[in-house]
Amino acid sequence: MAQTPSLNTKSINQSGALLTIPSAAAYSGLTDRSLKHLIYTRQVPVIHIGRRVYLRRSDLDQLVTNGTQK
Repeated sequence: MAQTPSLNTKSINQSGALLTIPSAAAYSGLTDRSLKHLIYTRQVPVIHIGRRVYLRRSDLDQLVTNGTQK
C-alpha cells in the first residue's frame, strides 16, 4: 500500500510565501488584532494546517493594493 507523504509546514513555508498572523501583521503594517478582525470578517483568505493559521504573502499584497485610495 502506498503511503501518502506527511504534510510538513517547514517545507511548505521555505519560500516565505506563507506567514503566521504575527509575521503577516508586521509585514502588512497592521496590528495582530486588526488582522484577526479582517480574517474573522473573511476579508482576507487564510490557510489552515492543523490548528495553525497561515496567510499568503500575495493575499496581503493584494489587500494593501486594493485598500489604497486613488
